[in-house]
Amino acid sequence: AETEFTLKENGSEIKFTVSPAVGDLSLIPNSRNYAFSFRDVTSADKISAISNGEEVDFTVKKTDVGMCVTVENVDTDKGVTVTVYSADKTK
Repeated sequence: AETEFTLKENGSEIKFTVSPAVGDLSLIPNSRNYAFSFRDVTSADKISAISNGEEVDFTVKKTDVGMCVTVENVDTDKGVTVTVYSADKTK
């Protein structure tokens, strides 16, 4: 099984996507927990986490170098996209 990860930034938002896994899904867990570390991002106007077209719960923790957004129990055949809007970059 393979899972694609992509990161896109357009100035006002940062979008990190974990695509749905493809291939033999019997080789991987049914769900996964993801921790997205956004280095040098100290705050955000809004954060969203979307899986299979629906908002999902997440937690945010500030770190020494930015922030970490954690999403738990993401179905591996669905994937997830975390978007940080109007991020304030420290550097």
